[in-house]
Formats: sequence, C-alpha cells, structure tokens
Amino acid sequence: MEMHPVEIRACVTSPEIIRASDQRPDCELYYKRLTQQPGTALWMKVIVCFADEELGEVITAFLTYDLVGGEILWMPPRLKLR
Repeated sequence: MEMHPVEIRACVTSPEIIRASDQRPDCELYYKRLTQQPGTALWMKVIVCFADEELGEVITAFLTYDLVGGEILWMPPRLKLR
C-alpha cells in the first residue's frame, strides 16, 4: 500500500496511540488502526521528530502489525491493547 500525504496527516492529527521512541528521545511514534480482523490489526505508524517542542518533522511512515516503542504518551481511554 502506497502512503499518501492525506493518510499520513490523518495519522498525525488524529492518532489512536502516541508512544515515545526507544531509540531517539526527540521522536514520537504515531499509530492509527487501518483494519481490524479477528486477532490482528493493521496499523499505520508515522515517526515524527521534533527539532524543538512545537515543530515536528515526519521522518518516515509505514504499515505494521506491531505496536512497538517506549512509554505510551497518549491513548484514548476506550482503546484496549492486548
């Protein structure tokens, strides 16, 4: 699946989970669920690095089945992770 700027923007502006990066303290990992099949969810992951506290830059975006990273920085209360 090719990533389009509209999909990447949607992930960053309305993510389902934001995690800290284990590898770079200046980066955050934004996740948005794309599909839900029994037992498996496909997520869009967008890595955003911040040169300062307010201006972020998208480094890369890709699809994944795994939610990896450091501490959960934000997650809506209704979302449950297995």
